[in-house]
Amino acid sequence: MLRTLGISIRQAYRLKAKYRHGGAKAIAHGNRGRKPVHTLADSLKQRVMSLYQNRYSGSNATHFQQLLAEHENIRLSVSSVRRILIQGRLRPRRIRRRPKAHRPRPRKPQAGMLWQIDASPFAWLEDRGPSLTLHAIIDDATGELVAAAFRPTETLEGYVTVMIDALRRKGIPLSLYSDQHSIFHPPKGKLTLEQELAGQKQALSTFGQAIADLGITHIEALSP
Repeated sequence: MLRTLGISIRQAYRLKAKYRHGGAKAIAHGNRGRKPVHTLADSLKQRVMSLYQNRYSGSNATHFQQLLAEHENIRLSVSSVRRILIQGRLRPRRIRRRPKAHRPRPRKPQAGMLWQIDASPFAWLEDRGPSLTLHAIIDDATGELVAAAFRPTETLEGYVTVMIDALRRKGIPLSLYSDQHSIFHPPKGKLTLEQELAGQKQALSTFGQAIADLGITHIEALSP
């Protein structure tokens, strides 16, 4: 029984003696009805809420607690700060956890096994000229820039140019990795009779058909 109550034998005898002398009221804790010593003053709560609304709005509870200590000389625990904001219906912003980084795919062991093709629009000339799009092919195994060409925008002609240049320099790769741009991945459509007779399962873009004719395996990224 004493174990359930969480008290020792000595405490039990002491409570029994109090009950005999003063009844049930004597057993009540001496602090009953009083505010705990650690209770925060209402004025402090109001100041914290005011600072959050007018000066530090949008910060999360942890950051706000640090700001209070550094700039306002108010030292509270994070849990106290969060409780004050919740009581004042000032929900602190939650910290968004960063998504776990995916393990990088291991590089191919040999050059020519996989080429990566992509285009990057950027102010390559800075203020000396217009923004350009760099079409490039990189060997996955070595990281070598196999071919590159600038064009005003991302175009089929730009990709064809770098592909022809790369083929002349290095020969035909086993596979080509690209995003899902419509140049590589056309909208779903019906196959032509010739494509069906050739055993194709899906429609190919002009670029896709060209690399398929060369026997290059096309690998598309999962994201567009």
